[in-house]
Parts: sequence; structure tokens; C-alpha cells
Amino acid sequence: MKLEVLISCMRQDDLSIIRRSNVLTDVLVINQGDGEDTIEDTVGNHCFRMISTVERGLSKSRNMALRNATGDICLICDDDEILFDDYEERILKVYKEHQDADIIAFQIDDAGKGYPRHERKLNYLSSLK
Repeated sequence: MKLEVLISCMRQDDLSIIRRSNVLTDVLVINQGDGEDTIEDTVGNHCFRMISTVERGLSKSRNMALRNATGDICLICDDDEILFDDYEERILKVYKEHQDADIIAFQIDDAGKGYPRHERKLNYLSSLK
């Protein structure tokens, strides 16, 4: 299974957000900027892509990311998240344990909110939160 990180951001000039976010896998950045452009780079065996668009809105960015994603599993992130060094292993392990899952939600380390620290099944309404 191939994991791809999807990041939504605004007004980025280059791919430095990938380094700041500690992305160590394939990544697709959707950049809300002032023009339309695509940047691609390969680092090791990982593909780094950034699509810049004049469209605005988080939902539009995430939908564009999903339309252009190439990974079997996609991790949707915001531009201020920093990933653990072993995020790929952690995520792939959980997907192997729950092969019937369509979506798995993970809690970030310092979300500022209290979430249950145990596995639970989400229904349609709770998954929209």
C-alpha cells in the first residue's frame, strides 16, 4: 500500500512546507495562491507535487487533492501539522488491522480538545465532525 500526504495551504512559493511538515512519503500540496501552476520534484523514491490554484476554500482544496491523489491511502493534513518520523508505519499498521475501513481518523498530538484514546467505530454523522 502506498501512502500519500495531502496538505492544503495558502501562498506558498516553493516546496519548503514539505520539510517543515516532516513529510517522508509521497506528498501533494494544494496551494491557494494568486496563480495556476504545478511543481513536481522527486526526492529519493518519493514524489513531491504542488498544485497552485486561485480557487479558495478548504473544501475545494481537499476535493482537488483527492481528485489528484495517487496514493492507496491518503493522509489529509493542514499546513501547521508536523508529522511523527514514523507516521507511515503507524498509519499502514492501523490500515492492515482494519482492512475493511474506508476512513480512519487519527488524533493529532496537541489538538487542544479531549478525544477518546481508544478505538471506536464512527457513524456517518460523527465522521463529519
